[in-house]
Amino acid sequence: MLLEARHEDGSPMSPQELRDELMTALVAGHETTASQLAWAFEHLSRFPCVVERLVNEDDDEYLTATIYEILRLRPVLPNAEPRLSKRPVNIGGFEYPPGVLLLASAFLVQHDPDIYPDPYAFRPERFLGSSPGTYTWIPFGGGRRRCLGASFALQEMKIVIRAAVRRFALQAAGDRPEQTGRRSITFSPAGGASVILQERSPRAHSDARELAGVA
Repeated sequence: MLLEARHEDGSPMSPQELRDELMTALVAGHETTASQLAWAFEHLSRFPCVVERLVNEDDDEYLTATIYEILRLRPVLPNAEPRLSKRPVNIGGFEYPPGVLLLASAFLVQHDPDIYPDPYAFRPERFLGSSPGTYTWIPFGGGRRRCLGASFALQEMKIVIRAAVRRFALQAAGDRPEQTGRRSITFSPAGGASVILQERSPRAHSDARELAGVA
């Protein structure tokens, strides 16, 4: 698809452009999802009631809501992609001249108490029966410009989390929640998100393998 892509004037992508697109897919598509899964297991290991509900519910609704809440609390990319202003623009009563680099802070927006009451609490129920707001939930960017791999990343997280929680009971390895550490372009658990796993019954193990597509 990249090789067949054309610019507006009909010209193909240059070797440099192709290389940049492939490197973006490698770095943004691997590192971000891995870091987000680390945050997922860090949170789930401290909320056994959430894990048990994930194990016992057959549909995707609560799992999806849980992932939305993890992405809200701990976006691995703390800011949406920056924009360079081309003309004067007014945002929130402030005037910005051309040439200013503007960015939306996903972390600040997603921890705004006017949007999310008790914003530092882990509550997957926030997203039951409602989809995240286009401009108030922006771990993949917002508006019309979002991460190309957003749907794929969500699907990866669903498969991994579902298989893991049905095979293992999770327990936090330490008493205190992980602090944030920077890893390349992402924010990850500083201590590596160590989690103690205790295998569930053989039947749960079999179900997890089937769900993971490895049976």
